[in-house]
Amino acid sequence: MANVKEHYSEVLAEVYSWMFGGIEAGIKKNQTFFKKHQIAPAKSGIAIDLGVGCGFQSIPLAQK
Repeated sequence: MANVKEHYSEVLAEVYSWMFGGIEAGIKKNQTFFKKHQIAPAKSGIAIDLGVGCGFQSIPLAQK
């Protein structure tokens, strides 16, 4: 049986990317969403990512 890291790398990452049209498309979609809804750092600039995906939200948040 694979450990969590192996399972994500070998199974889930490909599925997540495929579901959203690839990593670039997923990131672009969330960049657009954040801009549309004016989601930006306020005071501390701290954002919490619960780690339940492949980075489609955390990467654009880190860029902001």
